[in-house]
Amino acid sequence: PVLGLKLTDMGRETHSRSIVAMQVYDRLNAAYPDLKSMHQVVVRADADRSPEVTAALRELAADVEDDPRLSGTSRLTTSPDKRTSMLQLQVPYYVSSDEAQSSLNDIRDTYVPETVGRVKGTETAVTGDVARYTDYPTHQEQKLPLIIGALLLVTFAMTVWAFRSVVLGLVGVVLNLLSAAASLGILVTVFQHTWAEGLVDFTSTGSIGSRVPLFLFVILFGLS
Repeated sequence: PVLGLKLTDMGRETHSRSIVAMQVYDRLNAAYPDLKSMHQVVVRADADRSPEVTAALRELAADVEDDPRLSGTSRLTTSPDKRTSMLQLQVPYYVSSDEAQSSLNDIRDTYVPETVGRVKGTETAVTGDVARYTDYPTHQEQKLPLIIGALLLVTFAMTVWAFRSVVLGLVGVVLNLLSAAASLGILVTVFQHTWAEGLVDFTSTGSIGSRVPLFLFVILFGLS
């Protein structure tokens, strides 16, 4: 992460509990804990393998039934053409919690390979609320250097074309990087930490929304 930036896909649990809507949300989750988040194991295979896939998914559901990180409630559905099946596993924890994150890793790395992973000719993926919270920031961190590189290249090319000077092109790239670094540094210092909460009246989540750095780079470079 750049400049100590901690990216996260902001969920409802990251908002301040002083907000009335979030208080209602918490009461709903207390009454119906299954609503917090879920894992969705999706399997695609030929229609004639539907019985094997169904049996494997039921085996997976039985394997995780006593897992304390899951609610024990599962739901298995199959498409009308028998080619796609989905097992929903309820998670009674917020998507950012250690329990939810570790359960996702175990389902992907252990439970799926030992059940539906053994059925030949299948494509399997694990999605859901927890997976989206985990995968999106990871994907963006991997792709962000490519986006920054493209912005720098375009900035350099346009500056050289406009001013007919390679030196000015390089200066433009350096100044843009310094500007973006300063902006990110201030963003992290103020909003990722807690010291400014009273000053600007907000509740720090200890992280920055995963989309913010991308928007910041694009807007700053565009204005420049």
